[in-house]
Amino acid sequence: MGEEINSLEFWKRQLLGKSPSTVRNYLLYFNQFCDFIGKSPDELIELRMQAINHKGDRRENMFLETKVKEWLVTLAKTNKPATARMGYHAVKSFFELNMYPLQLKRGDAPKGASRGSRIPTKKEVLQILNHCKTRLYQAVILCLKDSGLRVSDLV
Repeated sequence: MGEEINSLEFWKRQLLGKSPSTVRNYLLYFNQFCDFIGKSPDELIELRMQAINHKGDRRENMFLETKVKEWLVTLAKTNKPATARMGYHAVKSFFELNMYPLQLKRGDAPKGASRGSRIPTKKEVLQILNHCKTRLYQAVILCLKDSGLRVSDLV
């Protein structure tokens, strides 16, 4: 009972249900965050425990959340939005699975435009239709265009 728990190993055991590539990416981005903040995983958990147990002004307890936001800004400057989102989820997962979740707001997560989030232009639809090999494919494309359904919903 008195044995120290290694927070990184504990987190890795909790990630067993994730795909190997997700675990590898989470570890990569979490290590980048540790380097950015200059703390080890166990030191981060210790800081979080102190913040949770601290009485007084709750704004003083937001050190880690602020550092996460700073790191995400630097990550987003040099990477694609999906990379910043993966980094966000990696750090968030570390604290949640170690039972000391950060107080991050929904708006703190990095945002990025999805390529599929806009309506294709008439010119783009015609270009796709011109590359269809059969009339069946053309019918499917037109059905998707006219109905607004996603491919997975149409299936």
